[in-house]
Amino acid sequence: MFERILYAAKEREWAETATAYVRDLALAHGSEVIVLRVTEEPADQTLIAEKLEPDARTAIEGQRRSSDVADYHTAESITEGLIEDGVRARTLIRRGRVADEILAAAEQEDADLVAIGSVRRSAVTALLTASVPSEIVRKAVRPVLIVPAPA
Repeated sequence: MFERILYAAKEREWAETATAYVRDLALAHGSEVIVLRVTEEPADQTLIAEKLEPDARTAIEGQRRSSDVADYHTAESITEGLIEDGVRARTLIRRGRVADEILAAAEQEDADLVAIGSVRRSAVTALLTASVPSEIVRKAVRPVLIVPAPA
C-alpha cells in the first residue's frame, strides 16, 4: 500500500512520536522511508545577502553551512534509528520554503504517503497563523499523515 513514505522530520522532542508512527507503518507495509529535513530559507534572504559587504556575506554563508550540517545530522540520526529497527531508509536534505519543499520532494520521490509531525496550537494561534501541516494537507495530491505532538 505504502511503498515509499516521505517523512518530513523535525528536531523537536516530540519527533520521537512521529518517527514511531512512521517506523510502524513502514514495517507493516515493507515501505522505504525517505527522511526529509528542510532548511527554511526565506526568498528575500538571498537578495539581502547579495547587497551586503563581503565580510557580512561570508558570515551569513557560514551560518547557512552550520545550519545545513545540523539539519543533516538531525535527519541522519532519525534515518539511522529507522535502519536499526529494520526499515529501509535514506536521508534527503532540501533548502527553501518548508511546505513547498516537502510537496516538491513528495512529487519527485513519488511518495505514496507524506508524514509530518504537528505541534498543538491554541484555536487563536491556529486562526492567526498558517501551519506547514495545514498547508500540506490543502495542497497535497497524495495522502498525508499528521502526527500530533503528545499532550
